[in-house]
Amino acid sequence: MAKKTAPAKAKTKKAPSAKTPAVQPVTAVRRLRLPKRKHVPRKLRKQAQAGAKLPSAFKIFWAALKILRKNWKLFLGMLVIYAILRLIFSLDTSEFSTVTTAKTSFTLLAHGHWSALFGGVATFAYLLGGGTNGTGNPSAGIYEIMFGIMLSLAFIWALRQAYAEHRFRVRDAFYRGMYPLVPFVLTLLLIGIQLLPMVVGILLYVTVVNNGIIVSGFEQVGWGFLAFLLSVWSLYIICPTILSLYAVCLPDATPWATTRAVRQVARLHRWAILRKMLFLPIALLLGSAILTVPFILFLTVISPWIFFLVSMLALLVAHSYLYGLYRSLL
Repeated sequence: MAKKTAPAKAKTKKAPSAKTPAVQPVTAVRRLRLPKRKHVPRKLRKQAQAGAKLPSAFKIFWAALKILRKNWKLFLGMLVIYAILRLIFSLDTSEFSTVTTAKTSFTLLAHGHWSALFGGVATFAYLLGGGTNGTGNPSAGIYEIMFGIMLSLAFIWALRQAYAEHRFRVRDAFYRGMYPLVPFVLTLLLIGIQLLPMVVGILLYVTVVNNGIIVSGFEQVGWGFLAFLLSVWSLYIICPTILSLYAVCLPDATPWATTRAVRQVARLHRWAILRKMLFLPIALLLGSAILTVPFILFLTVISPWIFFLVSMLALLVAHSYLYGLYRSLL
């Protein structure tokens, strides 16, 4: 007789227990990777430059304004905190009364129908030069640097969340955005070192001109050209380091490795990055003048306060623009 075989037990899947925790989704962290190939042949370099072009400066600037407008309540709250800190610790409002005197003096220097406009533009340049800073508080400069670094870190963290379309609160930017303080400050020190050629070139030119060492126009042009070359060199080497300020705020990022990685990524677009960075101060200068000069002409009393607000807004726009330029390289 054939042996009866026991029926195979059907494998049943166990129902997930209520105590079993659900699997949490892993969020991808945006990291900067160092290219494997350090040397790029000339032919491939030309192909890369022709094929992978960066967005135009106007497009990046418009995208920067668009992301700020989309999250305007959050960024406005951060600017309010920044304004309160500056008003308490570093701003000397007693010097605001000098703006009216400065405008009158500048207007008297010009003649004709354009004297008022010349006075307004000259007063705006006076405000840009720090004419209302005053010297009543010797520690005001230290507070300005400290608050500038703190707000820059908060802005960078908030911009990263805004571009990723994550919801956040104003206090999150100040609580969670301060952790890369040391790498950020070290990167700023590196930028200061890279600015030394420009500083040396300008100091040499000013010294030889003021002391009468050079007299002829040909010598002045030669020394001026030397200062220009040193300035261009500083700007050329400083471009990737400025963008590394945003990469160094990523988790587990170190200043030197991050700067080296950004330099490798940006090596094919160095001159394009330089042109787009030079566009930023021009755009901010024109925008600030458009917003401030009408108040200087017609409401001179409140024009220092308008300039105070515009200067804080310019810092936020600059960070948004440079962060967008940094993202375009990735």
